[in-house]
Amino acid sequence: MSVAGNAFISGQVFRSSGSYTPTFGGYSVSPTVEAYYVQIGQWVCVYLANTGAGSSNSTTHTVTVPITSTVIFGQSYNPCGGYALDNGAVVTTQLRCDLPSNSNTVTVFKDMSGPNWTASGGGQTAIWICYFSD
Repeated sequence: MSVAGNAFISGQVFRSSGSYTPTFGGYSVSPTVEAYYVQIGQWVCVYLANTGAGSSNSTTHTVTVPITSTVIFGQSYNPCGGYALDNGAVVTTQLRCDLPSNSNTVTVFKDMSGPNWTASGGGQTAIWICYFSD
């Protein structure tokens, strides 16, 4: 799309923003986070800022996002920005976040090849992920 001169956008572009309380899976004690999101049109971006580690009890880690993804295409295998601890050690690889269509649950992997987490010790995940919603 190109626009010459002035442009006017009608309708609502900025839909919502704020904080929310995510639900974690894979922890006996969930990490503590500050969770924020913004939705512009169908585009949603979520940021989880860790404030404390949890206790991992599973090799799979999940976290909920506030707005369900849409059925545009399979949104799995998304690289996501972030920081993580696995069994108390800093993860130094690119995280992978899988968010299927029509879901609000993200599965977080400690690198792009999808290895499992350690089911013990301190764990936390701070992520930045963007996706499409309805």
